[in-house]
Amino acid sequence: MSVILDVQNAEKYYGNKGNLTAALNDLSFSVSEGEFVGIMGASGSGKTTLLNCVSTIDSLSAGRVLIGGKNLSELKGRELDRFRSEVLGFIFQDFNLLDTMTARENIALALSVRGEKAGSAEKKVEEIAGILGITDVLDKFPVEMSGGQKQRVACARAVVTDPKLVLADEPTGALDSKSSKALMESLCKLNTERNSTILMVTHDTFSASYASRILFIRDGKLFTEIVREEGEIRKDFFKRIVDVTSLLGGELDEII
Repeated sequence: MSVILDVQNAEKYYGNKGNLTAALNDLSFSVSEGEFVGIMGASGSGKTTLLNCVSTIDSLSAGRVLIGGKNLSELKGRELDRFRSEVLGFIFQDFNLLDTMTARENIALALSVRGEKAGSAEKKVEEIAGILGITDVLDKFPVEMSGGQKQRVACARAVVTDPKLVLADEPTGALDSKSSKALMESLCKLNTERNSTILMVTHDTFSASYASRILFIRDGKLFTEIVREEGEIRKDFFKRIVDVTSLLGGELDEII
């Protein structure tokens, strides 16, 4: 499998020379095509800073982030805008759907921006809606949907363009337990059926147990990682995540 994301000796500092804070401290890891990787760590560990740098919202103080072989620090202006729209897919905690558009229109918007023909775009929207189980809400507006439905629409919007990397920022943070489970099952389906490469930041051990590999960050450094073994049931993987989380001093937000 080819490497989609390669983070090399990432460092990020805030403050001035007299009072520097290291949010990322010589952090390195890679994500291969088709992986579903979770990033975990206590508040202030650097996981959100990492996601911001990978998503091009922020930039590193030192080191490199490469996505599909492209060095993010070398992308500027229109080239960076095009890279974001063609290579990255974003799933936000608060959905970020346009209230004046139906689910169908929200999902198709990214395709329209890229100049996709209406017939082709409609076919892709219907396909992804079927995978995520939201066909019945395609013609509804966000105000008419539940939180779980809105987040699955947001997932559809993120992956309908077939991005190389999907970035999910606390995707279950605004959802109840039932909706969280439905969303995580949908993300797994995208990963297995569409081979979507997903990098998810989460504090939630329940959500993390759906990933195939978890990277634990502490004080801006990679503390350890665990990989879900072939044939390992999710409940057992959850227990292993709990064990590492307890070492990090994290809190358990869900009980399986």
